[in-house]
Amino acid sequence: MRRTVLAVPALLCGILGPALSMAETRMISGSLTYRERIALPDDAEWQVEIAAPDGQVVTRSEPARGRQVPFDFNLELPEGPLVLRATILVQDRLAWRSGSVPIPAGASDADLGPLSLHGHITQRPRGWLLCGERIFGLGFAGEDAVLSLGQDSRRLPALLAPANSGARFADDGPHAVWIKEDGAIIRWQGDEMPACNSLALPPETALTARGNEPGWVLTLNADGAALSTEGGLTAALSPLPEPDAGPDHLRWSFPGLEFTVTAGPCADSMSGMPYPFAAGVQGEGLDLTGCAGDPLLLLQGDWRVMQIEGHDLAEGSEAPDFTVTGDAVSGFSGCNRFNARAVLDGESLRIGPAAVTRMACPPDQMALEAAFLAALTATDRFDIGPDGGLILIAADRDLLRAER
Repeated sequence: MRRTVLAVPALLCGILGPALSMAETRMISGSLTYRERIALPDDAEWQVEIAAPDGQVVTRSEPARGRQVPFDFNLELPEGPLVLRATILVQDRLAWRSGSVPIPAGASDADLGPLSLHGHITQRPRGWLLCGERIFGLGFAGEDAVLSLGQDSRRLPALLAPANSGARFADDGPHAVWIKEDGAIIRWQGDEMPACNSLALPPETALTARGNEPGWVLTLNADGAALSTEGGLTAALSPLPEPDAGPDHLRWSFPGLEFTVTAGPCADSMSGMPYPFAAGVQGEGLDLTGCAGDPLLLLQGDWRVMQIEGHDLAEGSEAPDFTVTGDAVSGFSGCNRFNARAVLDGESLRIGPAAVTRMACPPDQMALEAAFLAALTATDRFDIGPDGGLILIAADRDLLRAER
């Protein structure tokens, strides 16, 4: 098979900055390919982009001229840490792209091997959905939704739906998404996913991660990442890269540093506060672990009360239930309807005061309602059990247990 090679002699001479132009160099090689059996047109172009630690980026491109993958590259690069990304353009539009490929610092030549590129679908602004311990990407191409899990993407045509029910999209197979105001319902490979909540992530909203022993804090925002540790290390990294997505994680790769969040409850090792993500920072001499995200995200959705003050609710009883949307808590208290507000303050959770309707019920229902409201408003923290259930706690005593 005929192969084409892109040779980039010395990305120095100011291209990556004067500090790098004096650095020793090494050869980095690899090849670009994709799994789809799609021939590239004559006007296709492939590119290799290299990002340096100071945020400077250089791109080298080569027209395909009718040739097909694999495309080999051989780059003379500085010995410091770098990040490589590759793309293929068709008619000046992105058609295939790789994830971020960290290149550790070193003096030896390195062969990255075949880099698998994935088909890219042009989308309107993309968002992320947290569905239990899976992270779905959601975008749009024309009138269709594009739903992705890791590197697997599905294009779903729009379905007719009542105007007040949200937007629905589905293919002829086992994939569908129903987008609602406060989240989404997803069917993936025939399986119904847990209720999905929208994720607020950079660049729109900052994401903070922290850990202990040693203490550290990393903030990810539209400009990039800022890391500080109790050992005195501080680092500012830019620009903000696109995250590489796995079925349960998102990873942002900067030159010399990777930041990863993995879906699933993560308890702070000192306060016990649960967070929606485990977090990790790996880089030159760094291996930090901790938690990330807004703890309120774990409370979102519908809950049915199963136990109050250690007593299981009788089968067939009208058990209280409630829904958390943002910081609003509302539902059925055992007799009446109620609403309250959830407030996270440092290491504590407070719910209340509760506004309750005033309908009279039989004595047993009134007693259940009183016990439920007392437990709800006495809460000072919460936890998520191994089964995904919610535990409301006061003074280290379990007040209430609920499940979805």
